[in-house]
Amino acid sequence: MRKLILIIGSILIMVILVIIIIWQNYKNSPEYNFISAKLDIKNGNARIINMGPRKITLKDKEIDEVSDKYGFKNIFIGYDTTKQNISGINNYNEVMEAYLKVRNGINWRKYYQLEFDSIYKEASIQNN
Repeated sequence: MRKLILIIGSILIMVILVIIIIWQNYKNSPEYNFISAKLDIKNGNARIINMGPRKITLKDKEIDEVSDKYGFKNIFIGYDTTKQNISGINNYNEVMEAYLKVRNGINWRKYYQLEFDSIYKEASIQNN
């Protein structure tokens, strides 16, 4: 009987700790956080949140196609945000990066960046 009470008590403490951790992550940013990242993945709406404005080029459509190929969309938000939002965005992006590693392979970021840089460089040459 004593063992059963200890086991149930331990499980209850673990559940409470998990709820507290999730609540803290949710509280950090109302829009982007651990929970919203999990929901976005479940709904097929993976996104990477980037701080700052998007650099406009003639090749924006092609750049978006590359991110679509890797299973996500780039979202750009301004620099004027709170520390809480930045913390939530970091949590959100960590979950997305882990998901994209599983989806695309461990080195997906390197291949994505090569394709992105190639298109961006081509756009820069065309602008000059």
